[in-house]
Amino acid sequence: KVQAFDHDGALLRTFQGGGNHFQVFLDAIKNDAPEAVHASALDGHLSASLCHMGNISYLGGQPRKLAATEGAFAANPLLHDAWRSFGSHLEANGVSAEAELRAGPLYRIDARSESLHHEGGEVSAALVKADYRAPFQVPDQV
Repeated sequence: KVQAFDHDGALLRTFQGGGNHFQVFLDAIKNDAPEAVHASALDGHLSASLCHMGNISYLGGQPRKLAATEGAFAANPLLHDAWRSFGSHLEANGVSAEAELRAGPLYRIDARSESLHHEGGEVSAALVKADYRAPFQVPDQV
């Protein structure tokens, strides 16, 4: 279950999930039934990657006023339309145009190497891969 709260801490809404995904995953492994999971491993990888990219963008971003951010997307019509729609949503929900947010650079995704690039070069490896302790290290080549 997930709950959303307003700025004053009042509960806005409770979201109920569709079951215990961990148990479904374990049961699929135990029963050798990969079709029993709700999404493929690739779907999970892509979904988690989008979350990681959002965090990387946030960490690489600079504080800006919401009103001053729209121009950053003017060169890309799809991004510009999406940003305007997002801004309308925020305005309809009482978020001031003077509110601050962190906007990261525009990233280009290299799907083949699964890496992120921006005008300044490649994203820092420290943001992409953690330094794990043994025996939990992830090898560079799998």
